[in-house]
Amino acid sequence: MPVELDHIALNVMDVERLLRFYADIFGLETERVAEWREGRVPFPSLRLNGHTIIDFFPSRAEELKAKDLKGLLNHFCFAVTSSTFDSAQERVHALGGEVVGEPRQLWGARGMALSRYYKDPEGNTFEVRCYQE
Repeated sequence: MPVELDHIALNVMDVERLLRFYADIFGLETERVAEWREGRVPFPSLRLNGHTIIDFFPSRAEELKAKDLKGLLNHFCFAVTSSTFDSAQERVHALGGEVVGEPRQLWGARGMALSRYYKDPEGNTFEVRCYQE
């Protein structure tokens, strides 16, 4: 069995805002949001594909500041189509995120691809990449 990414777990202060942020950039579906709002599950998720989700763990600012920096996530990466890659910058800005640097060719799981880094509204770094079709 090949190794696949199952999920990414983010500690966030504003779960609702970050769910909307990522869902609106990529047109993704949320999961377990109603159950989380009702207190029946500890966190909601965002479905990337049939095999991968992002979990959004609610945290208070003081909890995040107290965490050991060696244990924090460096970044995570979305592989997208060229049209989504092209529209991501505008959508990130409109939703309260920021661009980090210029697009460049970088190596990844499937070889070289055009990539660009961003920060979400809570400062988490994420990469958006487009493999040449």
